[in-house]
Amino acid sequence: MISIHRNCETKKLEIMITSDNNTSYVVYDNANNSTHLHQMIGSCAQAMGLDWDQACEEFDAMWNKLLKLSKERKRRLEMIEPKVMMERGCESFEFVYFTLMANGVLTLHEIFWADYYIRKNKLL
Repeated sequence: MISIHRNCETKKLEIMITSDNNTSYVVYDNANNSTHLHQMIGSCAQAMGLDWDQACEEFDAMWNKLLKLSKERKRRLEMIEPKVMMERGCESFEFVYFTLMANGVLTLHEIFWADYYIRKNKLL
């Protein structure tokens, strides 16, 4: 099983690969390109007894969904004036906002939280 999370301390995206009681992490920023990233994910999966290709396909499917969701959120957030956003004084939302404006990718948890925050504070 593969999931994508953000490390709270480093703010970097991590791909978590789990099998039974084993867990392995691949830091997204440590890869030079997608081939290198697939090698890192595949070798971790293979070392844990999982299928290399299946792990890479699972990651690609999840990554493509996060990319689409992040681009849609960016499109929505571009309608919010930065001044209005800064007046709210929420560090977490500022992180989400600036990550998206820099063409970054959010985790699913961050996307759900941002949607909740926007609705709660009637930003759109």
